[in-house]
Amino acid sequence: MQKKDFLRLSNYIIAIIIFGNIALLHRTVINLGNKVEQPQDVLAAKTTSTVVPSASIKELHIPFGGGEAESSEWADVKGVKLTIDSQNYKAAKQIVFETSFFIPTGNGRAFVRLYNVTDNYPMWGTELNNEGNIGAVFYMTSPAIQLAVGNKTYQVQIKNTLQAKTELVSSRLRVNY
Repeated sequence: MQKKDFLRLSNYIIAIIIFGNIALLHRTVINLGNKVEQPQDVLAAKTTSTVVPSASIKELHIPFGGGEAESSEWADVKGVKLTIDSQNYKAAKQIVFETSFFIPTGNGRAFVRLYNVTDNYPMWGTELNNEGNIGAVFYMTSPAIQLAVGNKTYQVQIKNTLQAKTELVSSRLRVNY
């Protein structure tokens, strides 16, 4: 194993431990004989009733997952989107967007944001960015955000000033009660 591969693997492990979810599992392809099943494009965070947190729940994480993109314009991270009903989180005191990402080559400045697909606009305050540095994973948190009212689909997007590949290790919403 080369040093850069070891650094990359260790960065993934650290990010998974810190974020407490296994974001990369949704990218796994399952081979069933001759049939190959691809993961669903949209994961749904839907419930049939309103989520009412108990007094003991102080924080809830809604994982989007991870992926990669290689574009100087905003590009969707394939399979990293959710449908969320804001009514389920009315009792929340604060919601923030958290992400960890890195640029394998260290080239350019990477940007990550959350995009409201349903209403066709970027979620204000979720754009996070950092300069490339080989082997460095950036863990970033947005200021508090407001979910759009109703049942909306949100997509994580990436761009890089030099069109270098940017890898999204993990992304999620953190809901504080």
